[in-house]
Amino acid sequence: METARKIVAVVFRCIDKLSDDEIESLINSESKLICVSTEKKEAIVKSVDSNIKRICESIEKVRFRDEAYKILKKPNIRKDTLINIAKCLDVHILKSYTKTKIIECIVETVVGTKVDREAIRDIDIK
Repeated sequence: METARKIVAVVFRCIDKLSDDEIESLINSESKLICVSTEKKEAIVKSVDSNIKRICESIEKVRFRDEAYKILKKPNIRKDTLINIAKCLDVHILKSYTKTKIIECIVETVVGTKVDREAIRDIDIK
């Protein structure tokens, strides 16, 4: 029971720091709270906007690298958005990476490994 109280207290502290718009976005399911473990083993909670969520879902559904590149190379996607997309998809990147390098990392980590795994599975060894 004590653990549950601590968790509720952490969630309330995080929600208390959000703006009214961010809270409304959570209520309307346009955003979600995510707990991410950092290298320092601290928990941070972030709000993911619906646009990033939609892009992440579409990247996860893609079956070919070219399709993923088309989604991520749209001119309205900025570097900070790509960084948030990478975080949402659990892709390790450095902030010093260029937009092109971030896109490459996302595509290879999410789509490339899936495509490679399917290709290996389809190989007939007999």
